[in-house]
Amino acid sequence: MKKDKSFADFEKDGHLWITLSTGEYYPDILPLACELYKPVLVTFGQMLERSHSSMDLFMAISEVSPQWM
Repeated sequence: MKKDKSFADFEKDGHLWITLSTGEYYPDILPLACELYKPVLVTFGQMLERSHSSMDLFMAISEVSPQWM
């Protein structure tokens, strides 16, 4: 039977597994992302204000329509 490998098994070769992606880095695009997702952030903020518990918040999120949010 073959033993499953863990992350520790790759430690000595870890530098070979790191990849860089081309494109924008998160901090550089944060202002644009905030503008793009403004409706979602505003809706979420309103849900937070109305929720009295994490369960209330979860239920509010699950009832959001349209689902793209």
